[in-house]
Amino acid sequence: GINAEYGDRKTYLFKFAKPDLKVFVVVESGIRIHTTQYTRDKGDIPNVFAVKLRKHIRTKRVDDIKQLGMDRIIQFTFGTGTGAYHLFIELYSGGNIILTDHEYKILILLRSYTQDDKVVAVGSIYPTQVHQELPNITDQFLTQILQSGGQGKTLKNVLTEKISFGAPLIEHCLIQAGIDPSKKVSEFNIDNIN
Repeated sequence: GINAEYGDRKTYLFKFAKPDLKVFVVVESGIRIHTTQYTRDKGDIPNVFAVKLRKHIRTKRVDDIKQLGMDRIIQFTFGTGTGAYHLFIELYSGGNIILTDHEYKILILLRSYTQDDKVVAVGSIYPTQVHQELPNITDQFLTQILQSGGQGKTLKNVLTEKISFGAPLIEHCLIQAGIDPSKKVSEFNIDNIN
């Protein structure tokens, strides 16, 4: 369950424990989420948001952790069935931490907002539809991308335009595959994709 809030009102420390293991996870709303060995003492005045989170999920077991497609949203599921709670960590824009019930009805959140005509506020249903789906990258998919043009461009540039993984990840994948990212598409033998 949640242990404490520390730092500013957008940084929270979660403590997950089993009899033989404790893991501390820092959530900086809108910025990052990571494990840590470092803990801080709770402040003298309890944070209202942390108290409300603790009320709902303190005794629950984490049953699932996933990313919504390619969106910068991490979903923790605590419990199962009608007793389940979903905690969404939004790592974009102003960030947010949102707790919903098993039907995705929002119980508490750091900030309310409207996006794409959908209101994200207490009492509304959290929009779980994925905005960016992970593509299934097959040999055929890559061949189609490389044959679709960009002959004067580099492999890295063409793949970055067509696959929304970002240039650093595309470059890393090409290097790991033994392919020079700066090689021109016109100089690349598509038969060597495997």
